[in-house]
Amino acid sequence: MKKEGNIYSYTAFERFNNSYSSAQIERWYVNTFSFYKYLLYRFGKTKDTQLSQDINFTYNHKFSVSHEIKKSSDGKYFAVMENKAVTVWDCVTGEKIASFEELKMPDTMNFSNSGKLLAVKSESGKIAIYDMTEMKFIKSWLPSKSIGCEVLFTPDDKYVVSADWKGNIYTIDIDSGEVAFIKDDLFGKYDSLKFDNETNGFIFEEEERRLIWKYPFKENEPEEQKHNYRFEETAYSEVNKCYAIMTVCMDKKMLIVDKEYKQILKEIAVPNAKGGKARTLNAAWSPDGKFFALIINTGECYRGSRIYTTQLMEYPSLRVIKEYKIPYAYFVEFTDDGKQLLIGGFETGYCIDLDTIK
Repeated sequence: MKKEGNIYSYTAFERFNNSYSSAQIERWYVNTFSFYKYLLYRFGKTKDTQLSQDINFTYNHKFSVSHEIKKSSDGKYFAVMENKAVTVWDCVTGEKIASFEELKMPDTMNFSNSGKLLAVKSESGKIAIYDMTEMKFIKSWLPSKSIGCEVLFTPDDKYVVSADWKGNIYTIDIDSGEVAFIKDDLFGKYDSLKFDNETNGFIFEEEERRLIWKYPFKENEPEEQKHNYRFEETAYSEVNKCYAIMTVCMDKKMLIVDKEYKQILKEIAVPNAKGGKARTLNAAWSPDGKFFALIINTGECYRGSRIYTTQLMEYPSLRVIKEYKIPYAYFVEFTDDGKQLLIGGFETGYCIDLDTIK
């Protein structure tokens, strides 16, 4: 921030950084500079890291552009979020069976608990619901034009829940289509949304505070918790009762803290190719809490593309048992049954059977 008299104002870079999610900024970077980086590689201005062996690994399914990959709870489908569409794939045959193109810039998505519905949210805040039984579009809403966090279903699959960077928390009644703004926080900027099965509560995260709101919302009041950490993303392990916190870019480290954010349990700082600290991009826990996956940018390059490394670790030892070096990998998640690891990137995505690793 800069000071003009007694008034503090954001610089142009800060306004840009505060207006868009880190995933969107990273996506724009790739789209803008990937061709330029390829030309540098082609004419000998950049050199490859020795990745010819590391970049090859065994996988179950391979997808094209995969900003997110989700597996339905009934184990039937993969949903893959591409640049301008969400594609649906058969988990057994690996065949593409549908393409949903109602939202031109999808940003996040999730299946319902039954696996019969899919909710997709665009970068502009528009939300669409799809019927996975008949593979068809049902309806879309634009509750907010502000960038926000994930879109989730309530445990009974009656509502879709989300929030935005203007402090709005809202629900959509799937049957009636009614949109209800259940909280308006002038100072809120919700960029992460999780659900805690143990407490049956939704967790709305900000950089320095969070709201915990048990469902049903009408029967409970939200509980506000403040903390001393500034972070970009979080990943929660219900089994270990701890969070993995990716701190802001300048810190370039991963903290594992207790559920109340009161104690640092472990700290991960990975060196990059130049001897500094690698930037952490995303993280995930396996459902049984025994494995932890972390995506880092170590500065490696291969054929003109930036390589991001996904480290699969045992927990609590944090021993790295496998590394996956994938161009522009950004998304990582374990399937609900804990049998597969999903890695999505701006060029390719993969479904990896964990049985082939353990």
